[in-house]
Amino acid sequence: IQEVLAYKGELDLLERFKKWDPPRFPVTGHHLTEAGVPKGRAMSVVLHKLKEQWKHSNFELTLEEMVTRIPDTLLSITQEDFKTSPKMGKRKRNKSKQR
Repeated sequence: IQEVLAYKGELDLLERFKKWDPPRFPVTGHHLTEAGVPKGRAMSVVLHKLKEQWKHSNFELTLEEMVTRIPDTLLSITQEDFKTSPKMGKRKRNKSKQR
């Protein structure tokens, strides 16, 4: 991105981009576990729904605000959510078969 901005002469935007600190989603699996969310697919669905809420708040909801939303978010899960929510979790590494 930086090279493209420099190439296009967007030097002001390039400087702003260099200084930009992207927002980090504040909620972890630990927070969900502490709030009573069962491990597995339900945790993935709750996490996805919380991320959507955070996104709609323009990434301004704090950790404390997000944690208070966990119980209601858990209660709002439907069967459809299990079908449509993306699966999350640890990604498996591709093991090379080279010898």
